[in-house]
Amino acid sequence: MTVKEFFSFKSNKFFWLNIIGMIAFVVVALVVTFQWLDSYTRHGHSVEVPDLYGMSLNEASEVLRARGLAFTVTDSSYIKGMPAYRVLQNTPAAGSKVKEGRTIYLTISSNKVPLIKVPDIIDNSSLREAEARLKAAGFKLGETEFVADAAQDWVVGVKFNGTELKRNSSIPEGATLVIVAGMGEGATTFENDFTATDIEDAASELDDNSWFR
Repeated sequence: MTVKEFFSFKSNKFFWLNIIGMIAFVVVALVVTFQWLDSYTRHGHSVEVPDLYGMSLNEASEVLRARGLAFTVTDSSYIKGMPAYRVLQNTPAAGSKVKEGRTIYLTISSNKVPLIKVPDIIDNSSLREAEARLKAAGFKLGETEFVADAAQDWVVGVKFNGTELKRNSSIPEGATLVIVAGMGEGATTFENDFTATDIEDAASELDDNSWFR
């Protein structure tokens, strides 16, 4: 068979039928492949991540599932005044375009107040310095309690809810502390229940106490 006869449709029609069949097969295979890839990657089927801030976990779950999105809680943080289990942040952020089925990672509010170590002020600082250090650490201060001690305005203790704290104690952030400080050498506490209704009688009672002299 000559070359001309080999490529002649009349003399070798099966060869050309095979070529045409192969081309058709390749075209069909390419079309099917592209369609599968388009379906697999959900090309053109993206959704927008909603703004979830402040939503309860149940509300956020319903909103995300309605859009075909999944979610998981990855972190929590305490925010004073905010109820627990509220969405604080989501990743990807609100407004982002993602594919259906994407998992959204949530950070929610916690009801656990973080504990903070009380600064080392016991028998280690003056009243003014202790007040500054406690406020800087985020604590509130109650009325200072004075006790008989030779060192005036020297911190000898710290109380939380009426309990004396030890060094390196940790208590809830923002708690109210009471500083216990010395009154100074020679100072004594004075307690008197004034029952006199006359000003002169009251003055006489005060005068009888030597520490006012």
